[in-house]
Amino acid sequence: MVDIGLKDAVLTNWLGVLGPGGIPQEIQAKLSTTIADIMREPDTKKKSNKDEPDWGEIPKGSRADLINDIAGILDEAITNIDDVGRRDEKNPLIARSLRRLTVAANLYAGQFNLIRSHTSNDDELSAIERVLDYTQQIVEVGGKLPPPAPEKTKSKP
Repeated sequence: MVDIGLKDAVLTNWLGVLGPGGIPQEIQAKLSTTIADIMREPDTKKKSNKDEPDWGEIPKGSRADLINDIAGILDEAITNIDDVGRRDEKNPLIARSLRRLTVAANLYAGQFNLIRSHTSNDDELSAIERVLDYTQQIVEVGGKLPPPAPEKTKSKP
């Protein structure tokens, strides 16, 4: 991240479980509790790779919370690329990063349009609209990029 001007960037990972829209709250709560219990079992911990980092507590929250987290990640990606662009607009990694982000945004848009068509939860719909707004912004800017330069091949002597 330092090579693109983000020396103080903090990367985070999360795990989530998604299901179809309209799952009753009591079933969501039971799933959340059951998964958390399984993850705390000694046998589950033994089976995990010892070299894997400790990701901390099992996330708690609703599907709307998870979707809002995704919207926040997209917003932060937009902000970070804008910041680097203002500081070093000739940096070739900006266009490369934006191309990759555009591909991901297109995938997210397709998935969240599908999810939107299967939910009636107002909180989820609001979060989905945020994700779709950010993906649209990314795709619009990514569509204005010039084509990538051809890869330089190393000639053998």
